[in-house]
Amino acid sequence: MIILIGACGTVLFLRMNNGFTKKIESANVSKRIAQTDYQSDPQSGYARLSDEEKSIYAILVQSTDNFESHIDLNGLNITVDGLTRIWQAFYQDNPQYFWFNSYSYEYDPGSNIINSMDLSYTCDKATRDQKQSEIDKKVAAIEAQIPEDADEYTVVKTVHDLIISETKYGYASADNQNIASVFIDGESVCAGYSKAMEYILKDMGLFCTVVDGQAKDRGAHEWNLVKMNDQYYYVDVTWDDPGFADADDHENCIEYTFFGITTDELLINHTIDDPLGGIAQCTATENNYFVHEGKLFGADGMRDFITGLKQSIARGDKDYCARFSSSDLLDTAVLTMSNTDLSGYTTVSYIRHDDMGVITVLLN
Repeated sequence: MIILIGACGTVLFLRMNNGFTKKIESANVSKRIAQTDYQSDPQSGYARLSDEEKSIYAILVQSTDNFESHIDLNGLNITVDGLTRIWQAFYQDNPQYFWFNSYSYEYDPGSNIINSMDLSYTCDKATRDQKQSEIDKKVAAIEAQIPEDADEYTVVKTVHDLIISETKYGYASADNQNIASVFIDGESVCAGYSKAMEYILKDMGLFCTVVDGQAKDRGAHEWNLVKMNDQYYYVDVTWDDPGFADADDHENCIEYTFFGITTDELLINHTIDDPLGGIAQCTATENNYFVHEGKLFGADGMRDFITGLKQSIARGDKDYCARFSSSDLLDTAVLTMSNTDLSGYTTVSYIRHDDMGVITVLLN
């Protein structure tokens, strides 16, 4: 039997055939995390494979590097389920392989053992090299905007903001499942956003991986698991781009609803697929945007909310994003804004995420 799998894991056809803040030194210079260091992190796909699976993973990496189209797996006793795990690990660990398109495999239905794999690519080597050059220039330009001696939170936030501000949510790019869509075409979907985030953060020496799952009312989705100061957090760059929901009205705005959130917060509107098992339980809050920036307010924090909003207006910010300890307080926040002199703003536009207790006031 032969199965063909797309780069994002979709079956294309089936055919029978037999407390401390770390600093990033010189942050605008690439400090790509060593592959061995990345793979040793317990949340990498590679680290969650068996020794036998890791050997096939290494073959897949080498074959993709060399544009090989066929891998003979006879005698290695890899099952269909085992190959699925290997593919998932390879997929989430390696955003750099933007030229990888899909794979198919032939196996014995009786024993469920894989005989061989065939790989396909989106382009040839010459085109890959040309695109890589364009990607390198764009990534360098992004990294040059990260402040010198930035701490890990600042690195992640800056990359998050630049991906959103320089990418339009949409399907026009033929590469929308890989990083070329973000770095070359400037338009992508969640797969491109999350892989671009992983690609740059790895280049900056930080651990980041892609997580697959389901988004409430949206279907299949991808986001990131990021490590800041030795703690894991979820970051959904796509959902922090207001253009994801309404491209026309809020394209100049950046949200932080899903920056540095816990597992419990994520599960309010996401479902995690965990085919490799052992995904991190994120509980840290220090590098959550609202905690870190002092924009998490309780019932007695409405005055501080308004003070922060006025300061944001005075700075000329494009938006002001705040979170409340209870979603019920969002109505109070809206009423308080309407009864406050906001330096010439007679009406205020805002985006609400009631399930997350977040409001983003639009100031542009």
